Amino acid sequence: MEEVLAVRVGDRGDPFQVWPLFTSAGGWLFGRAVNGEWDSTQIGVATPESIAALNRLRILGEADMGILRRSMDRTESIELFASGRSPFLLTTSDALPRIRESGLPFSVSAVPPFTGGKPAIGFTLIHGLAISNRGSNKLTAHDLFADYLARDHVRKAFARYIDAPVAVRGITEQDPAIRQFLTLCEAGVPMPRFPQMHATWRVLEEMEVAVVGGTSAEAAVREAAARLAEIFTTE
Repeated sequence: MEEVLAVRVGDRGDPFQVWPLFTSAGGWLFGRAVNGEWDSTQIGVATPESIAALNRLRILGEADMGILRRSMDRTESIELFASGRSPFLLTTSDALPRIRESGLPFSVSAVPPFTGGKPAIGFTLIHGLAISNRGSNKLTAHDLFADYLARDHVRKAFARYIDAPVAVRGITEQDPAIRQFLTLCEAGVPMPRFPQMHATWRVLEEMEVAVVGGTSAEAAVREAAARLAEIFTTE
């Protein structure tokens, strides 16, 4: 085995992939309001818990253990696992086509927590379609949803070829890997849906790359916290 664990980082960063490790080490992004919704006024990146979590990721990075590396992108991380050169791959379901192609026996499971750490909780994303109230082709759009996308062969194609936890019960139950991803998604935490999330992920990407490359957690956090405060104040 060449790698203990394959995790995509890349030169731009991919914090969505590494998020379960960050949360298990104690890090957090937003607090919760009384009603349970995400609260963007409570930003946890600069808290002692998140700094400690980033320090743990730094130890896993290039300055110490070398498990997390900027040189390991999506393609390399998946290939390391699919070729049998890494026993574990931390990934979303988009890795399934290549793994299946390899013929390698595999199973899907939740990310284990650090010893003595908190649960390794990742974010859950939902990709879907919506009809615009101002759309100029409403009849076609309604027909697409009510007729075409509801057809059995179309739903099966989504479940079979997109390799994502498509919520079509009778189909996903036939695929153990997709079924397990769906189970994990149902137990996950929905990603915050603030309009500023696109900009937020860009900040988190740069923070991850800096820490993995050896920058101190404190320095990376100062930069990230300042930018997030500006994003959520001005946008």
